[in-house]
Amino acid sequence: MKKPFTSLFMAIALLVSVGCTTENGDGNESSHVANQQVSLSFYQVTMQSLENSQAKTRADESSTSTALKNSPFTYLDISLIPTNGTGKTIVFRQVKAEMADDFGHVSMRVPVGEYDMVAVASKNADVKINSVTEVVFPNKVTDMAAVCQKIMVKEGNNAFNCNMKRSVAKFTIENKGATTDVVKNMKFRISGNCSNKWNPTTGLAADVSVVTPTIEMSNTYSRFNAYVFLSSAEEENIKVDVEMLDSEGSLLKSLSFENVHLKTNYVTKYTTGDLFGVSNSADFTFSDAEFMDSGTGKNF
Repeated sequence: MKKPFTSLFMAIALLVSVGCTTENGDGNESSHVANQQVSLSFYQVTMQSLENSQAKTRADESSTSTALKNSPFTYLDISLIPTNGTGKTIVFRQVKAEMADDFGHVSMRVPVGEYDMVAVASKNADVKINSVTEVVFPNKVTDMAAVCQKIMVKEGNNAFNCNMKRSVAKFTIENKGATTDVVKNMKFRISGNCSNKWNPTTGLAADVSVVTPTIEMSNTYSRFNAYVFLSSAEEENIKVDVEMLDSEGSLLKSLSFENVHLKTNYVTKYTTGDLFGVSNSADFTFSDAEFMDSGTGKNF
């Protein structure tokens, strides 16, 4: 008489167990309900330089915004990092060539919560957003603009306008003399308070490291541009070394610039009439100005 009672008790216990599992679910349904629509619109902010103005009004000194699709950037990388330290980081990439008209407008479904949003628009297909304190351009620093801000995703539709600004300094060598087909590579070595890593929280370099980009040459290039992140908004003691190499990698000519003055969102340009001449020196003139995208040259 004891065996049937024991079996009946086990059967009831099993039914209760199954019933509890069904009621609780596997968590996927509640997670799906928590996902909300998030729309992000990115704009490039252009700051007007005070140095180049004559008589400015207050309106002149304010920044202006343009749609990111009209910018020179070709990639938009976004990371939404949960501020509470738990949960999954949401990563998204947009490529201008695939959606030129909508470049800079992003729509996604995101769980409710607070996030640190880091977004980087650039010309680099390999940019890596590691955290709110480190973005790495592993192969080369390119022209870029970025934004870092907190966003709160609530129930319902969420829309955010995100203004981006440039966080790089640009160094340019311009040749006004004859071109050459002998030089195949221009190798830069930029050292001092600069880096190829950027800190979104501070808007400055994430560390101090030597930046060594290389340009593959064409004899039609007259302007050669390199970009770095600076340890402060303005650095006056950057060193730039340039090597000109032939197709075998042999050194043809080298140049060195001491105490180069670089400023975030500005271009520092050295101009010469005989960049590829026989001499290992050249007569350069110097200028700095607001960031410009006009003119022919090799950007990297």
